[in-house]
Amino acid sequence: PLRKERVTITDAPAIYFIEPTAENVQCICQDLAKDLYDLYYINFTRPVSRALLEDLATAAARTNKAHQIAQIYDQYLSFICPEPHFFSLNMPNSFQQLHGSAAQDSVIEQLVGQIVDSLYTVLTTM
Repeated sequence: PLRKERVTITDAPAIYFIEPTAENVQCICQDLAKDLYDLYYINFTRPVSRALLEDLATAAARTNKAHQIAQIYDQYLSFICPEPHFFSLNMPNSFQQLHGSAAQDSVIEQLVGQIVDSLYTVLTTM
């Protein structure tokens, strides 16, 4: 996982394939600050927000490591296909989170946003 401690490999590039979350972007920013790798190839599973890109840019500028970020891509791949004509958003317990008696509006909004983003990636790749 991205949160685990990693050793420095200064002559190798890093390839990240991650969800565009604040926690994941923060981990990349920490890796930049620690100068763990030679180059950074960052692949997000769905479109990344402007705010998260700005956080990444700020950290890269602050640590003078912007030149080491080789690419940032939105891959549109936040789903899985276990069979040729079947896909899953791989969101276990989403029904309970949306319709449970303890469902909070903020959690519902976040989950619906994630579902919309994931369905968009499915349609984009068809």
